[in-house]
Amino acid sequence: MIVNFVSECEKNALSKTAQILDNFANRIGENTWQTIMTDEGLQTVKKQLRRIATKNTAVLCFAFRDQLDSELVWIVGNRHKFTTQSTVPVSDFINLPSDNAWQYLPLIKSITAVAALFHDWGHAAACFQQTGKSNQFPDEALSHEWVSCLLFHAFINGDKTDSAWLERLAIAEINEAQILDTVTKNTVQRPLKDLPPLACLISWLILSHHRLPLPQNDWRGKAPPKDFKQLLSAITVDFGYRHGDCSAQSLAFLNGLPSQSAQWCREAKKWATKMQDCALLADKVIEDDTWRLVLHHARLALMLGDYVGSAQEASPKWLSEFNAFARIDNKTKRLDEHLVSVLDNALKAVHYFPEMESKLPCAQDMAKLKREPSSSLFSWQDNIVPVIKNWRHSENINTSHYGFFAVNIAQRNDEKIGANAKILRALSPESDSLRGVFALGSNKLTLQTGEQYRAQLGLDSSELAVVIGAKMPARFYKQSTLSLENTSGDYLVDELLNNEVDFDCSIFDESTATLFKETRDKKFLYSPVLACTIESLIAATQTSNGNHYILPCLRLMSSDLVLDEMDYFDSDTLVALGRLIHLAGMLGRKVILSSSNLTQDVAEGYFNAYQSGWQIFARSRGFNQNIGCAWVNESSTQVHSITVKEHCQLEFRHFHTEFMTTYGKKTVQKSVKHKNEEIPLDNFKDDTVINMIRYQHIRHSILHKPTGKKVSFGLLNMANTASCIELAEFLMKHEWSNDVDIKIMLHHSQQVLFMRNEQEQHLDAVLYRENINVTFENSIIRKQIEKSKAQHVIYILVTNSSTEIGQRYTFDWSIIEPDFSTKPHVMTQSLTAYDKKGAENLAGWINACWFLTAIPQALTPFELHERSTKCHLIQVEDDTWQFVEKNEKGKFVSIEGVRRIEMRELSQHYFKRLWLQNDYAAVIKKMANKKSMAASEIAMRYSEISLPQDAQNGLLYCSAFGMMAKSAATQ
Repeated sequence: MIVNFVSECEKNALSKTAQILDNFANRIGENTWQTIMTDEGLQTVKKQLRRIATKNTAVLCFAFRDQLDSELVWIVGNRHKFTTQSTVPVSDFINLPSDNAWQYLPLIKSITAVAALFHDWGHAAACFQQTGKSNQFPDEALSHEWVSCLLFHAFINGDKTDSAWLERLAIAEINEAQILDTVTKNTVQRPLKDLPPLACLISWLILSHHRLPLPQNDWRGKAPPKDFKQLLSAITVDFGYRHGDCSAQSLAFLNGLPSQSAQWCREAKKWATKMQDCALLADKVIEDDTWRLVLHHARLALMLGDYVGSAQEASPKWLSEFNAFARIDNKTKRLDEHLVSVLDNALKAVHYFPEMESKLPCAQDMAKLKREPSSSLFSWQDNIVPVIKNWRHSENINTSHYGFFAVNIAQRNDEKIGANAKILRALSPESDSLRGVFALGSNKLTLQTGEQYRAQLGLDSSELAVVIGAKMPARFYKQSTLSLENTSGDYLVDELLNNEVDFDCSIFDESTATLFKETRDKKFLYSPVLACTIESLIAATQTSNGNHYILPCLRLMSSDLVLDEMDYFDSDTLVALGRLIHLAGMLGRKVILSSSNLTQDVAEGYFNAYQSGWQIFARSRGFNQNIGCAWVNESSTQVHSITVKEHCQLEFRHFHTEFMTTYGKKTVQKSVKHKNEEIPLDNFKDDTVINMIRYQHIRHSILHKPTGKKVSFGLLNMANTASCIELAEFLMKHEWSNDVDIKIMLHHSQQVLFMRNEQEQHLDAVLYRENINVTFENSIIRKQIEKSKAQHVIYILVTNSSTEIGQRYTFDWSIIEPDFSTKPHVMTQSLTAYDKKGAENLAGWINACWFLTAIPQALTPFELHERSTKCHLIQVEDDTWQFVEKNEKGKFVSIEGVRRIEMRELSQHYFKRLWLQNDYAAVIKKMANKKSMAASEIAMRYSEISLPQDAQNGLLYCSAFGMMAKSAATQ
């Protein structure tokens, strides 16, 4: 086809884009190019342009598919340089006005600012100042957050109204002698008690800027507090803020307080005055119960500001007579400078919140979602978009913010991916863009899974990011020994994200992006579409200590949410996931639950969580509180509007029951061609499983015409990883008859991540349902069949990941261990127990104030099955491979001695029976060449592996079996 490129770039971007376009097309004007090109060629050009894109980039591509019609293919960079008709507007682009719907933004800024100015006053204590001089760890009997809270309480000094203490702060009237006298007596046991409302919330921000309060005793079953003041009044130092017996150094302030600093006082007066101006807003948020959202934004900004400010070097221009110092993350600066730096960065974050919410990059020009499905398997998706558009038209929805909650119960995971994307795209402001998070319930996500998402959505690595593995610092690889570095006595700042993000695009937003120093943090936040595990996102509501909740919260602020594969969560994990759904609603996002096994209790309970969060968001913006609800499967798409009112979940229940009764039981084609057979695990070590495999093969094998041999592909689903390894070992060791040749592959979580990725790439090429007709054309399969001397060739995949593997690939037969085929009974009724508002209940999180503490996270944590210790396998300087893990201080150390890990070499007999014969080092080299990276960097990024929990006799590792307990391996 004929394609044209039009560049409206500015400054340096003009020449850089011209260099790329000159390589692919002919100039027909000063900033216009034309050529004949395929779709694959267009994607190559687009990818290269996105790699060098800046805020000054604007390149449009349109194609002539016939003589009369042109089609917009894509735009890279500033879309506002062009009209929707693919033309350049005559007038210059005028910046869109800021979002005036953020009516509480001044209040958020004021609360954040005052909290920032007081948040680290505790660092003025003598124990911290001695640390700065002697380079030793502080004698932190009391955490600095608690000491800061005591000092702020002493400053309030019994004022009953917020206006009283704000009047004093507005003129910097701070009685240091009175404050120190009160604090040094150490008689205040509950510093958040009897404070006026704003002071109480600010004190909570000060206290929680590193960790949420968590009592030592069990609060399960306790009655919910009537309001936030009652709950906060109960907080004492034993909620996680005492680390030893209090000494004189803990509450001694030899250098005084930051109020001695002129710069600090100037900022305090400024923001106290601004808070006084927000008095009506403050009263309103308490009255309409939107203070929860205001507080969420304030804490997020404060912690982000503290993270950024702590990483900044001391300024040589800072002049102050205040001699107390803050020593954080190997940096020493004056305490007042640190407080003002955190203030500035926190306010910058708040200022950017509206932009982060609505102006981050979206995936546009998604041709694959616009075209008719190439396969009849996906044809049912054509009905989704018209139904949603008709609903939007009937409801007269012309705003980007409206509540929407969808349930997708289609059977196939790969079919649901495209359907979910089409739903989100149809819900976008112009029904032509996509910005979202696809969160999977599995505890691992491989690069190949990300590639499957990209293929399904028609996106490339410059549009869809994949969160995978855990990043290991490059400095570790350069160390000559695997030993823990000496640490000095400062406070290390947690990384925002431990995982690696596979995303190939420049981050060219120079405003909000300045808040983040790590490239992977920017990728996580700025990528138009993000594929990750739910575990990567749940930190937004599960994190009780540290900074790991910052990025998930920011991402959720700007992205709609798809939750997939929730089939095997236990009751505690389901409650934890409900907290995330509530947050998504409170941030104004849309949510899709994507699971073929979704029960009514789960769907209804999660709707209730969503609508409760959405109500808070809608009230804070003055939006319509009604919610659109959709039900989707292969048979039908239905959308209904639900009026948010008391007991509105009953209306949802009615529509859900009606849809499931009418459409929910429709059967679809299975990925396994024939009925699953069950076999007890106890019969492993006799001939029962062997006979069953032979029987299934004889019934369902396929004739390989070039050789006349019978071939079949079978799936063995086991209940756990240990069973997988034990069964594979048994099958390899067994003496099969001469007319049978078996090929075994193990796929489980105790394998190095990129080895699993290599397996899934091969399975995609061989057994993916759309590729089933080319199975025998695969070079590996063809050579193995031709080389085999047996008449029967049986390929067997042994796994415990049936949800991911069994649904995506087409097997000729399968055998399922009974314990695996039966879904465990989960008490999902807890999600619909609306009258139970204890900290362990979802209703307690929604309707009570437990979220101000870490009690809900402690009582109902998000825990996936087979949770295990994660480590990495990397090459050290003497060219040996060693397993390492991150210790509690964030350093990487060798674990082979402690864990008693040995490398295992397979015998030639075993090696010949492998389906995929991959060498670890060879796989690393292959991926390094593909991604144009050093092999060492590949190993550090993608070599994550899970260790078995029960390994009393030590561990063995080989590239074919993965990691196994010695008791599970036959020597």
